Amino acid sequence: MSLVLSTPCGTEMIHHFIPKGAQWSLFPEKGRTATEAIYVLSGKLLLEYMEKKTILVKGDGLSSSPLTDDLIFEALEDSEFMYTTTEPIFYTYSNRVKELRELSVAIGLKDGYTDDHCSRIRDISLKVGKQLGLTQSELFVLSFGSFFHDLGKIMIPEQILLKTDPLTEKEREALKLHTVYGGAILRETGQAHLIKAAEIVEQHHERYDGKGYPIGYEKDEINMGAAIVAVVDSYDAMITDRVYQKRRTPMQALEEIKRCRGVNYHPDVVDAFIKVMQKEWNEDGTD
Repeated sequence: MSLVLSTPCGTEMIHHFIPKGAQWSLFPEKGRTATEAIYVLSGKLLLEYMEKKTILVKGDGLSSSPLTDDLIFEALEDSEFMYTTTEPIFYTYSNRVKELRELSVAIGLKDGYTDDHCSRIRDISLKVGKQLGLTQSELFVLSFGSFFHDLGKIMIPEQILLKTDPLTEKEREALKLHTVYGGAILRETGQAHLIKAAEIVEQHHERYDGKGYPIGYEKDEINMGAAIVAVVDSYDAMITDRVYQKRRTPMQALEEIKRCRGVNYHPDVVDAFIKVMQKEWNEDGTD
């Protein structure tokens, strides 16, 4: 939740509230010379800066002019803070991200998923990322890359996307381009973290054995965030009724993920995913 105050000269003061466990970030942007500052009003924020971690509490603050490094904040408890910038950013950024989120949800619905598909992929991807020990900065980028993983399908004709019969070779090649289109859309925003997330979007159909697309990367050439999304998205697809296939049970889908460990999927990611899902099932009382 945010409350924005702005002045005629362009300065913005934004009152932010973020719940425990949520993240907030500042990234440098090309051509941006603003002075930016935050002041903690309540709660406790964990700041990751240049791979160092600092805890900020009520009365703490920091500023930069201009910002030169990524700053990632995680709320260790419900927190409030004031963010001030001498150059307007809130409405431009918020509206653009909102548009992309709405597009991603609409694509998921069109592709046979429910409206929470993108959120499910993001939430499980983040749990897998934490299990693997990703940094706050990597997790923040993963949150966007996972949510927007299929954004490029907005460029794919519906007659291909919704086709129930087997795709022709030409149609399969056209569908594969959604990874490239999605990456391009995120890069065009000019937002630093979305540009980083573009790599996840572009590579989430690469395979550990090098037989994926669009490039054919293999093993550790593949972005770790993309390797995570590859597993999570495949699992979610398998347990969802689609126009061309019936859903599998969660256990059947997990067995298929295990079978493809080291072939389609990064072994470390599969192992972390299994741990995450077993914990989820134990908490839900699922066998």
